[in-house]
Amino acid sequence: MEGRSDREKTIIYGSVAGALVVAAVAFVLLVPHSGGLAGCRAIALQGNRYSCLYSLAVSSGNASACSYIQGGGADDCYMQVALQTMNPSTCNSLSSYNYTYDCVSEIANRSDSYATCGYLNGTSRDSCIIQLALKLDNASACSSVSAGFESQVCSSAVYFAEAKAGGNATYCGMVYNTTNQTEASAVISLAEQRNIGLANFSLGFSPLADIQSPEGIPYNYSLRDICYLTVAYGATDNSTCGLISNSSLKGLCDSYFYSGPAPELNASPATIDSVCSGYSGANLSTCESVLRISVAISTVNASVCSQISNTSFEYQCYLGLARETNETSYCGYIDNASADAACVQDINYNVT
Repeated sequence: MEGRSDREKTIIYGSVAGALVVAAVAFVLLVPHSGGLAGCRAIALQGNRYSCLYSLAVSSGNASACSYIQGGGADDCYMQVALQTMNPSTCNSLSSYNYTYDCVSEIANRSDSYATCGYLNGTSRDSCIIQLALKLDNASACSSVSAGFESQVCSSAVYFAEAKAGGNATYCGMVYNTTNQTEASAVISLAEQRNIGLANFSLGFSPLADIQSPEGIPYNYSLRDICYLTVAYGATDNSTCGLISNSSLKGLCDSYFYSGPAPELNASPATIDSVCSGYSGANLSTCESVLRISVAISTVNASVCSQISNTSFEYQCYLGLARETNETSYCGYIDNASADAACVQDINYNVT
């Protein structure tokens, strides 16, 4: 420091000393877990202390460090350690059972372990097993579900999902052949949740609101027939339609593949036989039904609807008249109470 005045030297030495003091304080306050758990706990600033504990817990797999973190950060810490170590017992340290479920089910999902589901209780355990059974296409695992109803729903959901994904109607024959809407809705809902992930999975069954005709009229079809219809809609021909036992649903299935003349509003009853003469079997019935619907609507004549042999098309005919005239009175021709109510609702609330 030659050439500097005593005052300049004093300022320089003072600045260096001050910097060393600041560095020392920063070391005590901010240094991460180089000193292990004790070192992290010795950090004075809460935010930095918690960061140190979190980093220590996750990097070392030591969940005990999470216990020194307060608030929501502790749950995140326990969750990350549990997933890092794939140890479901750590999930029990989370502050709510919902968090515990998310934690355990995620580990089960990553490890494909039914045993891991055993860390949950009741319907949560069942939910975990069912989703794994769906993911792994393992209907036999459903026997581990505690409630008999849910076990049957589980295996049927696996078969339904298999049938839909692979276009294989054979699996439909293994589906529980129920007409109970709650049970059918449960199976379909579970099959649709096949790939959403366990953390979002739910056993909350909803009414069977989505199984209805193309015109929005609900029916009490059997689950097995619905499965056949689902497979048929993914196929290139109507061969699977023949497996459907309900004639109305079979008619809907056949109509999906119908390639005959498009309905014309100026069609007359006299032309129906000649127009449809080139068809036979289900295609003939579909052709006649489609044309009669167009005649009924163009002439506003409900009696033409009554000439339709297929119940599904007959109901669609009355609904078409109700829509064309905006009159619910045509719904009264429908002899199915739920279909009648759906028709009235359609007109009153403009449901399309």
